Amino acid sequence: MNTQNTKKRIALAAIVLVCCGFLFADEYYAGGVTVDINRDVLGYLWVEDATVNLFENAHIVNDAFYGDIYATSGSVINIYGGQIDGYLFITTSENGMPEAQVTVFGTEFSVGGVPVDPGATELFLQGQELSGVYADGTPFAHLVDCAVTANFYLTVKLGWLESAAKIEIDQTDVDFGQVDIGDTQSAFVTVFNTGNANMTLQSVSILQDDNVQFGFVPLQQLPVTIEPETAIEIEVLFSPVAEGTAEAVLQIASDDPDQAVVEVNLIGEGMRVVMTAEEQIDMIMKYYATSLQDGTITGVGDRRAAWRKAMAFGKTLLLANRLIGAGYDSQALKIVQVAQKQCSHEKLITGEGVPVLSEMLDELIATLNESIEPKPQWHRYHRNWGKNHKNKK
Repeated sequence: MNTQNTKKRIALAAIVLVCCGFLFADEYYAGGVTVDINRDVLGYLWVEDATVNLFENAHIVNDAFYGDIYATSGSVINIYGGQIDGYLFITTSENGMPEAQVTVFGTEFSVGGVPVDPGATELFLQGQELSGVYADGTPFAHLVDCAVTANFYLTVKLGWLESAAKIEIDQTDVDFGQVDIGDTQSAFVTVFNTGNANMTLQSVSILQDDNVQFGFVPLQQLPVTIEPETAIEIEVLFSPVAEGTAEAVLQIASDDPDQAVVEVNLIGEGMRVVMTAEEQIDMIMKYYATSLQDGTITGVGDRRAAWRKAMAFGKTLLLANRLIGAGYDSQALKIVQVAQKQCSHEKLITGEGVPVLSEMLDELIATLNESIEPKPQWHRYHRNWGKNHKNKK
């Protein structure tokens, strides 16, 4: 926009102000007042001998008079956020006051798509687009027109902000509660970038003891870039392998200059699963069948003898299964005890899977012992009474 057109547009606005009693000037400020704007302004904004601050929700709306801002002599306008539908005019008025001071605060300034030298503090623009990024990460683009008076050029000031990433997390403690041993419970930790520059998430790790019970779902790639005012989720897992409380620390590393590593405390309690005898013998038989297939358990002896012994042990387990299913826990206990001895002494079967099978049989024996009610002792008392009575005779 050339200077002649700018003057005509300002003159038209001035005529409207005088003739229409500011009817179309939705915002007009003078007399040394200070105003904060964080809302819509319909029409245009005229500032003379006043201070106006524009924030995130400020919107100079194109309504009848182009949605322009007119910064005239004596005005101070600080633009921290917002949108201008029309032009930002920096001009003068015949009031004898100092030049208008208009400052746009942000980073990554460009003029017509060409980056501005970071050392530049002001620009003389005529109908050109000034773009950049506000402190909250919101991009902006304003058409700016600076007036020329004689040999004096008015300018728009640049308020360069420090550009940096800032990491924040939605929680510093995750309690998984009680989880059965063998099960897995998950939770999510959200990682935010509340800074005004891209943040690089460099690594995710967990500090824990030798019982590896905590983990996380790996991200698709690391490092990963998180843009300002965006976030990603990290899924954390708890899979207890032992009974009791377990603790660990999730560590998240980024290029946040003030906080390179943030930590999340993880806690959970492993609960031993209480299984019925039927469930235990069923699990034992499935484990035995799988172990025979993958070779972790084999029969003792050469090929033919090994096959027979492995089948014999399997029949012992099958008999115990049928007795338990029929409710004959006492008889089943004896069979399981025989199987456990054969297992622990490797008389019929051998292999790296045998110790696990032996432990499973021990747990089944304990369950069966608990299910068998103690036998009444009256018959023992009756027998002793008979002997004592005979001796008395």
